[in-house]
Amino acid sequence: MCGRFGLSAPEFSETRFHAQPLPEVQPLLIRRFNIAPTQDILTVALSKRLGGARALKAMRWGLTIRRTDERPVVRPSGTIEVEDEGSP
Repeated sequence: MCGRFGLSAPEFSETRFHAQPLPEVQPLLIRRFNIAPTQDILTVALSKRLGGARALKAMRWGLTIRRTDERPVVRPSGTIEVEDEGSP
């Protein structure tokens, strides 16, 4: 079960990071103890809607693997890609 984590105090996110929750993240402001890849999670990011202020946003948790023999896949915005530059 690699890549899983928990969110024990979502209300703490607002005060610690001085971030305002966007309306669409209200369902995520609950305690969750087994967040798996492909699920939406709370993130802190700058928001255009709030004039560049910090906001709590929903983003998809997980890794996307890109192989050198395949064409890159167009990913939806908000996806984070991690690569190991040391691999051949």
